Parts: sequence; C-alpha cells; structure tokens
Amino acid sequence: MVAAQLSRLSQAPASLSFLVASSGCGLILWLLLPALIPERGIIGEIEHILRFAVFVLVPLELQFAANINRAGRADSLYAWLLGLYWPGAIGVAASFAVFSEPGAAAAIAVVPWLLLTFAGALLALRRLLARGATPVAELLIDLGWIYWPVGAIWLLASRLGFELMGFPGKIVILTAVHFHFAGLAAPLIVGLAGRYLEYRPGASGPARMYRLGALLVAAGIPLTALGIAASPLIEWIAAVAIVIGLALTMGLVLVRLVPRLVFSKGPAGFARRFAALLLGAAAGSVFVSMWFAFRFATGEYLGESKLAGAPVPIDAMVVLHGWWNALGFAGLGVIAFAILRPEMHRFRPGIPFSRLSSKGKVGRDFFERSGWIDDAPNASTPVGLVDDLQSYDGLDFSVARLHPDIREFYEHTDDFELSVTPRWRWFMLPAARLYSKLSSRLEQMNFPILPTDSAMTSRILPIRDVADGRSGVRAWVRHYDASGQAIYAAAYASHRAAGRTFMNIAFPVPGGNITSILRLQNLDAALDGKNDAGGIALTSRPHPIAPGDEGVYFANRIAPLRLPINETITVYTRDMPGGRSIACGGDLVAHHRMWLFGFVFLELEYCIQRKA
Repeated sequence: MVAAQLSRLSQAPASLSFLVASSGCGLILWLLLPALIPERGIIGEIEHILRFAVFVLVPLELQFAANINRAGRADSLYAWLLGLYWPGAIGVAASFAVFSEPGAAAAIAVVPWLLLTFAGALLALRRLLARGATPVAELLIDLGWIYWPVGAIWLLASRLGFELMGFPGKIVILTAVHFHFAGLAAPLIVGLAGRYLEYRPGASGPARMYRLGALLVAAGIPLTALGIAASPLIEWIAAVAIVIGLALTMGLVLVRLVPRLVFSKGPAGFARRFAALLLGAAAGSVFVSMWFAFRFATGEYLGESKLAGAPVPIDAMVVLHGWWNALGFAGLGVIAFAILRPEMHRFRPGIPFSRLSSKGKVGRDFFERSGWIDDAPNASTPVGLVDDLQSYDGLDFSVARLHPDIREFYEHTDDFELSVTPRWRWFMLPAARLYSKLSSRLEQMNFPILPTDSAMTSRILPIRDVADGRSGVRAWVRHYDASGQAIYAAAYASHRAAGRTFMNIAFPVPGGNITSILRLQNLDAALDGKNDAGGIALTSRPHPIAPGDEGVYFANRIAPLRLPINETITVYTRDMPGGRSIACGGDLVAHHRMWLFGFVFLELEYCIQRKA
C-alpha cells in the first residue's frame, strides 16, 4: 500500500505539486523555528542558514533528482526519496527545537535526513555510471547529489557534539552548510544552466568555456573541504577554482542565457521572463559572495597582514558570504530553475539492453549451446545485419546517399567474406598480450595481436527475441579460418530514440554483455564526380551537438555501466578516398578504430569481398 502511494506520488505532475507545496510549508516552518530554539549566537545563525537549505531549497531541488525513463516514469527509488523528505525534515526540525543542545537524541533525530541524502546520492550514482561523465552539465548535477551526504554526515556530527576530524563545533557545522549549498545547490545550478549552454549549434567557444568553468566548480568543492582539513594552500587553490569556475559559468548565464530567456517567444512567457530575472540576480550575486570567499581563503593562506584592508573574521563571513550566497545565489537560482525546469539533453534511462550473458567460454557455437537459435517453423531466416538499412534513416543518416555495395553488405552480410589486420598502439602492446590470452580463452572480442592479414568465416543466425529481450534480433558469429577460434559472437538489434535509429549490438560475457550502441552517419565522399553515393560511419562517440544513446555499456541485471571505451567503424568502397588508404583487393574496406579514455589503442582494417 505504502509503495503504491509513493509510486503515484513520484509521477509528474504530482511530484512537482508535492515538492512546491513542501517548499512553501518548509518556508513557514523555517521562519517559525527561531522562536522555538534558544539563542546560540553565531552558531545559531549558521544553523539557521543550514535549515534554509533543508526546508526551502531541497524540496525544489528534489525534482531534478529523478531518473525519468522514456515512458515518463521515475525510478522506483525516487518514490522512496520523496517519501523520506518530510520524515527527514521533521527530524532536523526536532533536532534543533526539541533537542536544542547537541547530544545523542539530537543526532538520532537527523538520521532520516542522512538516509534521504544517501538515497539521492545513490540515484545520481546509478545515473552517472549508466551515462558516463558527459555531458558535463549532467555530471555537475549528479556530483551535487553525490556530495550531498557529506553535508548530512557533518550535520550528524554537529548535532552529536562530536569534533569530527578534530575540528571545533563551529567548523563542523560550517562544513555541513558548505556541502548543502556549495556542495549541492551550486553544482545543481551550474549543471541546469549547462542544459541550455553546453550544446548549442554554432556556439562551440562558449560551450568550451562553460565546460571549463563547470569542471573547476566540480573540483573546487571537495578541495575546499580538503583544504580546511589539511592545508590553507589547498583551500586557497580551491577558492580560486570555484571563483573562476562560477565567474565563467555565471558570466555566460548573464551574457547568453538570461537575454535568450527574456527575449524568446512562446507559451508561458511571463513565467519564463520572471525566472530569467531571478536567474540574472542569482548569477550577479555570486560575484559578491565569492569575492568574500576568495578574500577569506587568501587571508588564511597569506596572512591578513599581507592583504590590503582589515582581516575578515569567520563570524563576519557568515553574513558577507553565507547569507548572501544562501538567499542570493542558491535561493534565487534554485527558484528560477524550479520554474524553468530544463530537461536533460542526453541519456534517459530505458535503452533496450539485451539479457544475454555467458557462464564462461563464448566461442563460435555459443548461440547453439545456449538454445537461443530461433528454429520455429514460421521463423524468418535473416541474411544480413539488418533487413532494410532504410529503417536507419534519420537525423544523421540517409540510405539514399549510401553506395549500393555498402548497403548490400549490411542487408546481405552472408554473401560476403572478410579478413582483418590489427594495428595496436605501441603503448598498448604489453596489455594487448595479456588481453589476447584472456580473450582467446573466452573466445569473445578475440582480436589478433600481430599485424598480419587473418581470413575469417562469418554466419548470420536467427535468435529468439524472447531470450534476448529485444526485437528483430540476429547473431553475427565470426571465427578465424586458421585456428577455428571465434573472434566474436554478437547479437544485433536496433532501437529508435530522438529521431535516430541506433544499431544495438550485444557481446555476451560472464555476468552480462558488452553492448555497443552505434549511431549511423553518412560519409561525404566524391564518387565519379557525384556526392550522393558514399561511405558510412557507425560510431559510439557522442554527437557534438545532439548526443543520444550512443556509447559502450556493460549491461547486467543490476544497472548498466557506461564504459570509458568508444569505437568508430567506417566502411568505403575501394574507389573512395578512405578506401584507398587500406591495401585490400576486396570490394569494400572497413576501418575500425577504438578509444580507451579518449586515446586510440587499436585499429582493425577489414578487407570485405563477395563470396565466389
């Protein structure tokens, strides 16, 4: 019963109404709490800033924690996140109002809040691992939620009266505040701004500036805490990183985003313009609050005597930096984006991953051994990797521009034979030899080491969709003619999302499968003076303007994991410029390039010709 109610609550617009109402009620509670709590001087004022985040900002921020899939439904964990909010917030209120002095009871009261923050971090971590570190805007949003529990841990220590890491009570509660504002609100605001700024056609310069600033903010937040604990120098470097990062990102907000929102036309114009004005005020206020943070960190490092002007005591920083940052930058910024609600550009959960996996060796007879061959009397027998390449027509690809021989290869793969020549990068050779020993035993993704031409035999097999979990599945199994060992056994399917059809390839391995989601695009190549018949590229690398599902993942029963690997396969005829770069006597040539952490580590050159 409770789970069903939480599930209904987590669906928009119910969740949005709940969170907006929660923020309004939280504001009233935040205003009333000082009357119920004994006066605690500067410590009490710091705690009141923290409670502003807990009761007013966090409900508005929680709408951006959801993992909304392609069907418009939230992750089941998000329902429990919403359900934990009020127990956590009431626990914080009780910790300060009922158990005003630090102690065991005051600490126990904030445990539900600690659980809430860990649930938010888990949601973000699942999203981050499945999507990868790009786009930078989404990375910042996820890091904000991942940093959030650190603030709750220091809040728990503060309410316990425990001098965490040997720091006095004032520093403990200040660190809790830091990770609720600089740790959660700042990355969230920077990331949400990036949903407008990072991917803009014809704006590569500002996009690069945004990414640099966002990464500086992401790095500066944990460095600040490390500097407080370890070194004034690290604290100063962190302050410089955050100041520069926020200056770059909020400068772009003021110069590019706010004018766009103010002068753009469309529905909900008044709300959008009002939010734009709030966002402009938030971006402007950050320059004031961060100046004091930078000056304080510089004074801590160099000594105030070397600075012009009077030293800035930590109590004054609560007013000059704390309140200005809480009400100005974080407060106005969060409210602005709660109105605007920018959508993520890339990776909505719901990619149709294969359920296939192996229990050990894969090999050339893997699909027969597993009983996954579709041998039903009415089953169609595929002859190519795709039935009709025209089904891939979309934003980046048109089959009409493709050379007919390349189209024939993909639609009638069984009519062709291949040979491969590997070219490993020199720095990868030691690792390649170890990899070769493992892959030859597994007989999956079993790439050769020596740069010699190796002939192979391939087969297209029908696969039962019910076993795989996708539709239209067929297997392509290739093995070396000389050794008989499998190069790979892969299950091919496709799926469509955001105006593109992606090739969805699963390589079964123990515990799951390595899935390569490839985006198809045309290669402009002059052929007999014409530009309408050329090569094709299949790539897992994200599109520079409109990234989608493309990527390499480890699909498993727990959660997909985006791997730091990319690949691009380009296919030409011998007469095309790219085709002449590979010595081959076949009808077609293919160049398969692979990246690890952004570095090319392996290139495979294929010679493709029709069977006799």
